[in-house]
Amino acid sequence: MEKVVDVQDIVLEPVDCVSAETQQNNGTSNALETLQREHKHLNSNPSSDSLKKDLVVLGETIRRTREEVEIRIIYGRKEELESNNETLQRILQEKAEADNTITNLRRNLQDTESQLQGKSNELFRCKNNLESAMRQKRKDNQEITNLNHVLTATKRDLSTEKADIARKTEELSTMRKTLSDLQEEQKKSQLQLKKLHDLEEKMRVAENCFFQTCDGEKNEEESDMAAICPWGWKEIDEMCFYFSSQSDVRYKAAEDCTMKNATLAKIQDSDSTLKDLIRKEGKSFWIGLSKIHNEWKWSDGSIEKDIQSKGDLCAKASPTLHVLSCSSSLPWICQKKAMECRLGMENLRCFMEKIKVFREEK
Repeated sequence: MEKVVDVQDIVLEPVDCVSAETQQNNGTSNALETLQREHKHLNSNPSSDSLKKDLVVLGETIRRTREEVEIRIIYGRKEELESNNETLQRILQEKAEADNTITNLRRNLQDTESQLQGKSNELFRCKNNLESAMRQKRKDNQEITNLNHVLTATKRDLSTEKADIARKTEELSTMRKTLSDLQEEQKKSQLQLKKLHDLEEKMRVAENCFFQTCDGEKNEEESDMAAICPWGWKEIDEMCFYFSSQSDVRYKAAEDCTMKNATLAKIQDSDSTLKDLIRKEGKSFWIGLSKIHNEWKWSDGSIEKDIQSKGDLCAKASPTLHVLSCSSSLPWICQKKAMECRLGMENLRCFMEKIKVFREEK
């Protein structure tokens, strides 16, 4: 005969948490199922009334136990749900806080990204500025190097110029002394020139003693007649020649000769004495030869063929004849016929008296 399980032997242990209670409930359910199977088995083999009563009691016990188990399961599930709900509320609250934190973090991240972008742009500008500054620095360094080279060359040039200045200063001092000497000599020369001009003027006055008897015509029968030129003129073959000390254009030279009752000089091949005087002067002179109507003519109208024209209209004597522009500046030679004067004791006495007066004035 199978052993009958007493309901009193079934002990329901309390659980401390939902999971343990759930496991206990599962064990209780399994025990109840076992009791039910045994109850069915006993019902199928009834032996006595007491056994039936026991079975009834056992069935009631099983029913109450089942109800208690179900109540425990319900309360356990309710507590589990409440615990899960609290956990869920806590999780939701934490999630909300986490969302707020994430939102704040995202906002802070955006702000940080904006700041970082600004810093990045600023750093990029700083980098560009630094590169520009480095390029400018290299350029400045190159310019400084070039300037140093220039400065070195300038110092060298200044040293050379300083030496030149010292030498030129010494030369200038010498020149100043020379100039002072020349100015002193110039003063003496001017004084001598003034004396010479005064002498020339006085000689012109004195030579009038001879010109008083001049008629311009020479009589072969009169032996006391002589050819005389004004003071400062040179007499060559009864012709008077004046060599100017000034220089001017050609037409000014012709005007000066006209004012002296003369013309610009005519030079012929036979005028060896005049050519020697020109050669002795060592310079060129305006003469009375010019190109008129495609012909070279002298002041007296005679034609000169022994000259080569180069397009200019005037000629100079060096003493050879050369074509020259009329606007050039040269000294000139005037010529006129010497005056035939009668020389006697009266003329000589007059001249000597004038000379005597001049000596007394001196």
